[in-house]
Parts: sequence; C-alpha cells; structure tokens
Amino acid sequence: MNERRAGLSPSSDVTFCTIAESTADAIRRVGPVADRHRLTIRSIDPDPRGASIRSAAAHLGLSLPDPVEVADVIHVSGALDDDQRTRLAAAIADPLLQHASWDPPQADGIEVTFLPGVTDTSADAVLHAALQLGIELTTAATARRIEFGGSVDADLADEVVRRVVANAVIERWGHGLVEPPHLDDAPGHADAELITIR
Repeated sequence: MNERRAGLSPSSDVTFCTIAESTADAIRRVGPVADRHRLTIRSIDPDPRGASIRSAAAHLGLSLPDPVEVADVIHVSGALDDDQRTRLAAAIADPLLQHASWDPPQADGIEVTFLPGVTDTSADAVLHAALQLGIELTTAATARRIEFGGSVDADLADEVVRRVVANAVIERWGHGLVEPPHLDDAPGHADAELITIR
C-alpha cells in the first residue's frame, strides 16, 4: 500500500489493526462466566454414615472389605476471593468436628446430587449463611461423596449406591467429580395470563 499518513515518514514501522463490526458485536454478546467452587467437608472422627452403608450393603449380600468414607460437598458459584472462601467454610463446617477443603478430592468416589428441580434445603442454608456474611453467591447446591476404597470395583460401588445410598426418584450419581444442577438446568417458569371468559 503506497499511502502517506500525516506525520509519518515512508520508512516508519506502523501496524494497523481493524476489528470487524460483526466480531465486535459477538464480543459484546458474551456474558460473564461465573466462578464455581466446591467445598468438601469430612468428619474428623469416622463418619457413622459410612458404617451404616457398609452394614446395609452386607444385608444385601454386597461385601465391602474396606471402610466406607462419606463426605458432604457444597458447590457455590460467585466471584469469591480466598478470604471469602475461608470465612464461608468456617461458617459451614465445625472446626472441632469437621475438616473442610476447597481442593478437589484425589481418591476415587461416587457423588450423589439432586436432580434438576428438586428442592435443596441445605443449599438454601448455605445461601443464607453467605448472605449473613456479606458474601454474594449466585447459586449453591449440595452433594454427598461416597468413597469405597481401592479394593471395590466400579460396578460394585455403583450397585451399592443405587440400592443403599441414593434415591433414584430425586437424585442422580456418577463416578468422580459430579457437577450439580444449577439454576440454568432447572425447569423454566411460564407467566400466567388471565383470560376473561364471556
């Protein structure tokens, strides 16, 4: 391109960058992405729920050689800094009885969450606690994590969860880290319209 610009010599190194109008529109349409966090809460002493699962499985003829570990999982979304996460965890977990960690678990396990649309009263309590702390959360959801130990294969673990732990009518489960349903997964709500009948 042989074009002279005011104040620029022909030998000047100039880079021109143009953003197409359609690209700029696409960028403006992108909404903010919510930060998701998961808090795993474990009992410091052996959790009695683990012994109950193992006992119920034995009554069904399902042998579990290792102790069963149970943890509560709380999922929240919101732009939280480290101080807010620390204060929220302290409000939810009892430091004398429980250990809370924002790090994802490393052991194998199955996580059980509610199906979309099912009321999660524990999540409502988390939202209320955050509000009292002045921490803004977008959503909250809870889950249970069951760890059977390395000697139990995936099929047996799934059968125990299906027959002993979970309620398939209102819950779903999966191996590993399971994402809970959030508000965008919940059934939509329709506006009612009054129609005069003559």
